[in-house]
Amino acid sequence: EPGVPDLVYTANGATVVDSKLNQSNGQPIALVWEVRDSGQGLRITDVKIEGVSMVMTHRSDFNSYISSHGGKVEPLIDELEAKSNR
Repeated sequence: EPGVPDLVYTANGATVVDSKLNQSNGQPIALVWEVRDSGQGLRITDVKIEGVSMVMTHRSDFNSYISSHGGKVEPLIDELEAKSNR
């Protein structure tokens, strides 16, 4: 049923929602949402797609970007700001 999660539980202080995305042309995609109360409301803190953490993926990408720019963070910040303004 659309919009209804398969399973909700708590782990390490986060609410974890197991769900799936049904595709019209293939197998469902497993999604796991990690949600935390930030004190200003609920915030999604990670999404795992087929077991792959988007936080870990971005962290790895950011580390590579920083390394390829002489270990400086500023070029990454500039790039992210430019993308957010598009």
